[in-house]
Amino acid sequence: MQDEAAAAPIIRSMSDESAQSSRRARLSAESKRLLDGINELHALEKRKRQVDISTPAFHELATAITAKARDLFRMTTIEEELGDRTETSDVSMMDVDRAGGAGDGEREAEPEGAGLEPRRRPRDDA
Repeated sequence: MQDEAAAAPIIRSMSDESAQSSRRARLSAESKRLLDGINELHALEKRKRQVDISTPAFHELATAITAKARDLFRMTTIEEELGDRTETSDVSMMDVDRAGGAGDGEREAEPEGAGLEPRRRPRDDA
């Protein structure tokens, strides 16, 4: 016999829908930031390839590339956490952008990664 609570239909309040909509918009914004960061990383690496190897300029660019790559890794972790907290829907991030969500580069008042701690994944040293 099924538990009545489990069989009852799920009723979502407007605040639940609003929260999910906000999460989708934030996820789209994080994705856009990630894509922008990847473009920046590409430009840095392209510049580094044009300077003489092992010169001070080369090493400065290498340091900037490492910092940007670390930042991108942190961003992917935040995006993954946010995605884990967002319910499955039939809406893509492109749909969110077209509907005027925060995916157009505008940020909501909440700071990036607020309330999200990057997960530490075990290293696969094998």
